[in-house]
Amino acid sequence: MPQQFADVVIVSGGPIGSYAAWKFAERGLKTIVLEAKTANEPPSAIGAFHIEREAFERTGIPLPPPEQVICVYPGTTVHSPNREMAIWVGGVETYALDLADFIHGLRQRAKKAGAKFHLGETAIDVLRDPYRIVGIRSRTARGANDYHAPVVVDATGLARFVRRRVPAMQFPGDDRLFTVYMEYWENAQPPLAEGLHSYTGANGWTAKYPEYWIVGIGQPTPLSQTKAQHAAWVAKYYPVKKKVRRAVSGAIPYAFSPPTLVEDGVLV
Repeated sequence: MPQQFADVVIVSGGPIGSYAAWKFAERGLKTIVLEAKTANEPPSAIGAFHIEREAFERTGIPLPPPEQVICVYPGTTVHSPNREMAIWVGGVETYALDLADFIHGLRQRAKKAGAKFHLGETAIDVLRDPYRIVGIRSRTARGANDYHAPVVVDATGLARFVRRRVPAMQFPGDDRLFTVYMEYWENAQPPLAEGLHSYTGANGWTAKYPEYWIVGIGQPTPLSQTKAQHAAWVAKYYPVKKKVRRAVSGAIPYAFSPPTLVEDGVLV
């Protein structure tokens, strides 16, 4: 079986894995990223996502060029649960970007720094010596490969591919799932409010883009319940005529412990 050696092996080349690869490679470490999606597949199907200017400054990611920016929000309007009060929160500049383009940009920076991306390569197991994790076994269309490294980075998000294979790792809320459902609306009549709006209590939001709105909600419930809550929330507060361009749903790790930790050669 073919074997390769590196300083760091990262499982998943999404936004976190690509960013980690960039930072490790910048420091001169031999870095390999294993990404299951092929070069012909978009790295994300989510579409638009929001990131605050402060996050760019904190992470060192350069601000995107104007042609990659959908729009910029100077702040957010926060609504009370009964919808009788709204507070404008300024000074939190938020960029709306396409997530797939954002990931591509991070990958290019990582590659320029020396990181190697192996696309179309799915992690199937961890390598141990004898108990500590020392690498990843992957599968490609041509067969299996072994990648050895003193540090393995688990950037698989909710999949938790590596963490599930380290029994000692326990996370608060590991059995909980926070799901999100959002719709892209066109031609809403009457039109929804301009800008970015957050609705406490419902944990919902609306965001106005140049050609459409996004209307979403997130709940610590199974996706079917979150969709039902979205429908009830929309029927109550936004019973407007509209065309639904697309719907996006999924789960996000809000319930999981945020700190980074290292245990048995795994970086989370």
